Amino acid sequence: MKKVFLSSTFLDLKKERQAIAKALKEEFDNLEIIGMEEFGARTEKPLQVCVTEVATADIYIGIIGEKYGSIDIDSGKSFTEIEYASFSGEAAFIFIKSGVDFSEKGVNFRAFVELLKNNHTPDFWNDSSDLIWRVPKAVRQKLNYGQVETALPPDIYSIHVMGERGLETKIVEYKETEKVAFNANAGDHIIRWASFVSHTRPFCCTYDFSKGKLPTRFEFSRSSGSFARNPRTGVWTAIPVDAPHFEKFSDNTFGLRLEPQRTNFLHKFSYARPRQVVSLKRGEYTVWVEGSGSLSIKGVIRATVSSHQDLHFCIHGDEQCSLVIDAIGKINHAQLEDGFGRTSRILTENTAITRLRDFLHLKQ
Repeated sequence: MKKVFLSSTFLDLKKERQAIAKALKEEFDNLEIIGMEEFGARTEKPLQVCVTEVATADIYIGIIGEKYGSIDIDSGKSFTEIEYASFSGEAAFIFIKSGVDFSEKGVNFRAFVELLKNNHTPDFWNDSSDLIWRVPKAVRQKLNYGQVETALPPDIYSIHVMGERGLETKIVEYKETEKVAFNANAGDHIIRWASFVSHTRPFCCTYDFSKGKLPTRFEFSRSSGSFARNPRTGVWTAIPVDAPHFEKFSDNTFGLRLEPQRTNFLHKFSYARPRQVVSLKRGEYTVWVEGSGSLSIKGVIRATVSSHQDLHFCIHGDEQCSLVIDAIGKINHAQLEDGFGRTSRILTENTAITRLRDFLHLKQ
């Protein structure tokens, strides 16, 4: 069993440490997570315990936040830096908090961060939701998990899926005659990676969706086509939208979005006009935009919508409400849909649009 030492300042990063330890324990049953939370009562001084434990570790996880940490009186260095210097195992992974101006920090802290950057290629994080998929990803790569081409033998597996809402786990029995399927029943579901861990033997296989394409062993489908209703004839016609949709995140990684069945009615408005007033009644609405420009919306809500996001909002009460919509920059298309959640960004001039549920299957 390999040992992973979790190194960071403690009080300010307590939440992040707990999240990382939980994510690692849930995915890897062959790792021992070592951190100051696990030390218990010892006769040695705290720093000596840290040095002893990190010296026996195989993998070092260094989390750098906004503080240098507790200082050792003899050396003048922080406990975190001494832990790093004491590590001699197989691999060290460094995660530095984004947006921290280290030029304003003390000279020792600045020097430590520069040392880490020179010795390693660090990853950067914003909050604990970032770390619970970035840290396991690094550990998987070290342990040679994550070979996309690896065949998945029939077995009982725990499937760990990292998505928009964090880490989710389910247990399935994978048979040669059946497909392992992912779908969105209650709402949108984003998959950044999916890891299969065997219940009967030491086997783990991880499939990575973060590069914006399907892993080779997966296939994507919808239960049937998507449809639009012609406003003049009332006839529904099929629309081909079979390609999977990948969401791009601020860190330039992707996630596959699986969507449930959804029907929206389109509210008529002209995105080509620089300004217009739209009158809406009680209900749920979604606005989305294609192009380099954006829509500024004011009224019962105040928001700006660009091609990188959707706007979902509700209007309550029985009175009509007015929204002032300003077009800013170049807009290729925009839709205001009477429904909560857009329908796959299907471009249409029709009065209604229906799309059916997405499925993601692991090939035999």
